[in-house]
Parts: sequence; structure tokens; C-alpha cells
Amino acid sequence: MSLSHHIAAYLPLPPVEMAPSANRDNAWAFAVGGLVLDGDGISAGIGSYTVVVKNPRTGDKFTESVDSTGYFTAAWADLNRKAVIEAGDRLEVSVFDSGGNIVSGPFGHDITLDGIRNAVMNIQLRLGDIIPAKSALLQNYPNPFNPETWIPYHLTDASSVTISIYNPAGRLIRTMDLGHRDAGIYVSRSRAAYWDGRNEAGEAVASGIYFYTIQTGDDYTATRKMTVTR
Repeated sequence: MSLSHHIAAYLPLPPVEMAPSANRDNAWAFAVGGLVLDGDGISAGIGSYTVVVKNPRTGDKFTESVDSTGYFTAAWADLNRKAVIEAGDRLEVSVFDSGGNIVSGPFGHDITLDGIRNAVMNIQLRLGDIIPAKSALLQNYPNPFNPETWIPYHLTDASSVTISIYNPAGRLIRTMDLGHRDAGIYVSRSRAAYWDGRNEAGEAVASGIYFYTIQTGDDYTATRKMTVTR
């Protein structure tokens, strides 16, 4: 039976003992720690949250409680000093509330050679940052609208995002290059794509039905219609 075991949070481990040699690409001991923040960027120490860290390659899964200051630590090791993690592993990290609902993540964190040498990964997680199961283009709001609207969407992977507006004849009237966006849910007015109801020349478009299309760098595309009233 393997001697790999979960080391309790905050158990002191001598840094020299944990750190692998400089030429190694794996480690026999490793820790993931960090801070859970609420939507305003304040430590989420009030409430009952747990952080789950998975290594899909090995099947290891560790669950740690978030303490009263918003911090958590998960650590594991093999007493025979066999590798428990390798450079190139991608850890999946999620936060759950007391009801078992996911409230942040799952986020992928790649293990680098520097991470192996340090034998520790420090991360921050924000409540409400949820990675959807699939990308989606949602209905704009308000709809109908005058003079402005917001276009919400979901991204399952980080990607470049472009939204194009077309008139009923299929003529392109506006392109909005949103740049690179992390995986997540872009629904609120502060995160959704914004359109001021104007064409590329800055002129307000006429009343009527229009279509908007999302295109991402991973080849996801979708189209919906909206109504402008003047």
C-alpha cells in the first residue's frame, strides 16, 4: 500500500526536505495554498467554504477548509520520496460552499519546473468566478433597446473574442474585438460586451432587427437577434 498521504493544513515541513534537487522534474512533496476572495476582492473568511485540488493524471484529490481569514493550504507527500507530482501536470482547483455548490472554478493550474523546485504553488480564487461547462452566447439585455445594450456570453476556455453586428440584409455594420478573455461567465454589465447602437462610422443605427455573432479563437461561433427601437 502506498505511503502517500494527505498532510494536514499548516503542518510545518522543512523547506530543504520538501524541495527536490534542481535538476528534477518531479517532487515527492508539494503544497498548494492561497487566499479565497469575495466578489469585492476581500478575503472570504466569513462562511463555510472548501477548496478541492485534483491532479487528473494521478487521480489524487484533496479537500481543505478555508479558514476564518480566507486562507487554505493543501499538501501531500510520499514518505518513500516517490514522485507525487511532475512538471507538466495540470491541477484543477475549485471552491465549494457549505451546500456543495461550486462557487469558483474549476481552474487549471500548470505545474512548471520552477514550481517543482519551490515545491509550492500560491494562488488566489474569487467567489463567483465559475467556469461554465460549455461556451454560450446569451440574449442581449435590454432587448428591445435604445440607445445601448449588453451582450452576455460564457467561455469554457480562455480565448480571443470578437462580436460582430449585422443588419437584416446580412451586412456587417460593427465589429467589436474584445481581445483575449479568460474562461468564465461574462454576464454582468461590467463583464459583458457593450454596444452603443452605432455603426463603424459612429452613426446611430436605425430601428429594426439586427443580428450579433460571437467568434472565439477556439472556433466557437453562435448568432442571436436583437431589436433596436428609436
